[in-house]
Amino acid sequence: MLTGKYISSASVVEKLFGIPYGFPPQYVNESDVYELIYTAMSLIGDPSAMLNKVALIQISNYRGDLPCDLFSIDKGGVRMYPSGIVFDLNTDIYFQDTSYNSVIDEQLPDENEMQFTLDSVTTYIKKFDQSIETLKAGEATGGDYVYNVDNNYIVTPIQSCTLEMSYIAFPTESDGKGGFRPMVPDNERYIKGVVAYCAENIALYLFNKDLLSEKKYQILSKESCWYMGSAQNVGRIPSLDGAEVIKNGRQSLIPDPFHHRNGFRNLGKPNLIKTHNGRRR
Repeated sequence: MLTGKYISSASVVEKLFGIPYGFPPQYVNESDVYELIYTAMSLIGDPSAMLNKVALIQISNYRGDLPCDLFSIDKGGVRMYPSGIVFDLNTDIYFQDTSYNSVIDEQLPDENEMQFTLDSVTTYIKKFDQSIETLKAGEATGGDYVYNVDNNYIVTPIQSCTLEMSYIAFPTESDGKGGFRPMVPDNERYIKGVVAYCAENIALYLFNKDLLSEKKYQILSKESCWYMGSAQNVGRIPSLDGAEVIKNGRQSLIPDPFHHRNGFRNLGKPNLIKTHNGRRR
């Protein structure tokens, strides 16, 4: 379980110079260690070790620049600003064809005509989106509200608009030299995994330069495999509140098809059922 606290990556560099590794400073470049830390955190792949951020992206000529610190896009994390219409990930290879018209009521198959009213908005059970009236009131015209990511850009079928993106970002801090360096979660198992990964790669460099024996490199390699696995596991252990959210999501008695549209804000809330005698459980 990670607590949301971080330490500077400068402390990771210091650990490589001290006990038990004791690498000679002339063979350890700080910028290379920072890159190794980024790589280690990517390989561990734990979103709870990252930061949650929100960015406004200006779409021009159907595309906009992705944030430079992007690790992954949050679920339901792309929506129109300021209308709040949520975008779906594109599943259509011709999604930029703006001549395509959204379905209207008369075009919906019979099985799609079962209506729900949620927050005063009429929706269809198989549409999983805002009503046609809500879509028409949005900023875009023509096409679907979808997106794709391609070559450092987020691409939409809308020529010009503003998107609000909720995403998971690498934690960084200023390095005091006009640049940035990563921060590492303040958890002993996670720190040990990152340090061991950096030590293994430095040892491989020294081994290739005939400055370190094969046996010593194998010891550091085994240690890296062990502690990197430990770092992956520690992030998967939920807190008590996190476990409660997981329980509520799995014990839901009434399926909610609108989680994506609502930013998953109700996913971990318990269901309340009123019985005939007025009791709630």
